[in-house]
Amino acid sequence: MRRDVIHLNIQQLKYFDGICKWGSFSKTAKNLYISPQGLSMAIMRLEDEFSCRLFQRNSNGVVLTPEGEFLRDHVRNILSELEECERFFASQKAVMKTISLGCVYGCLSEFAVGVIQDFEELHSNIKISVTEYPSIPCDQALDDGSVELAFNVGPVDTEKYEAIPVFPVRLCLVVNDRCRTFSSLGTDTITEDMLPMIQKVPMVTVDKNFKTPAMFLDYCAQRSITPEVKVRVGEVIGVHRIVSTNPDLVGLTTETVANALPMPHVVSYPLECPGLAWTVYLVYKRDTLMPPAAQSFVNYIKAQINDN
Repeated sequence: MRRDVIHLNIQQLKYFDGICKWGSFSKTAKNLYISPQGLSMAIMRLEDEFSCRLFQRNSNGVVLTPEGEFLRDHVRNILSELEECERFFASQKAVMKTISLGCVYGCLSEFAVGVIQDFEELHSNIKISVTEYPSIPCDQALDDGSVELAFNVGPVDTEKYEAIPVFPVRLCLVVNDRCRTFSSLGTDTITEDMLPMIQKVPMVTVDKNFKTPAMFLDYCAQRSITPEVKVRVGEVIGVHRIVSTNPDLVGLTTETVANALPMPHVVSYPLECPGLAWTVYLVYKRDTLMPPAAQSFVNYIKAQINDN
């Protein structure tokens, strides 16, 4: 069926232009302060909107397809015009205030982009500067003052931080459809009484910069379940890629990431386990004088939670 409406955002075009400029996904992710996973997902969505491949990988990095070359020239014109508009309106504005916000990887794509955009529309003199981190470095950035506020996952040290629960997501196991242990489950979810079965298959998880594996393993240990973590990777998309090609591993991820990253042979099973979830909190230091702009954002989040 023909689709007449293309849904794009400016950030996708900037990411695309960055890859054209630097010839590398990893360099672009570093230079534009986005996780490699987030960049890959943004380009996948852009390619989906245009129903074509924009890049081909080779031994030297990535090269544009003919469709990508066509888009590149138009995107640069678009971004140039937008930059001119930004310069004009910036000169018309009063002095802007900035909030430094840390976001755990995955948080922006889960929900935070819309929240930030809505807040900035209501507060035209406040700009939110976002930096993404794994969950442990996100705490460290809050500690050393690199950010004023953070969207981070639990558990949260409530002696050090105020923490407002914002967004819960179910954890999820992803397995290869050829995995014998899971092939005859006969269910779409995994409940607490079924967790011992994961001891039969080694696991792949994100590394120790993230809180989620430790939280999951602690939950299992309290129930005398001892999964074997065989592989650790630096980003959650790596979990999915490994499971896609390996029927002898089970991966730990979140439900929304599993839905956003469909891959060949990968089947997802959300965990229906009481007390086990990937919950994002708005976190900030206790007993610290907060700048008015940051306090406005905290108040906005509280109001959104109360309204819902």
